[in-house]
Amino acid sequence: VGLSPSYAVLLAAMFAVGLTTIVPQLIVPYAAQLSRPEEQGRTIGDVMSGLL
Repeated sequence: VGLSPSYAVLLAAMFAVGLTTIVPQLIVPYAAQLSRPEEQGRTIGDVMSGLL
């Protein structure tokens, strides 16, 4: 907060941090939904290992 030169930069940085922290929470169920039922476990495992 103290390093932001302006309020607009602070808001932009907060938006970027929020966006990057929510993407992993959304991508796991989305990948499971797109995969075939017999491959959901492997797909979720692949996505989770990619996130780590």
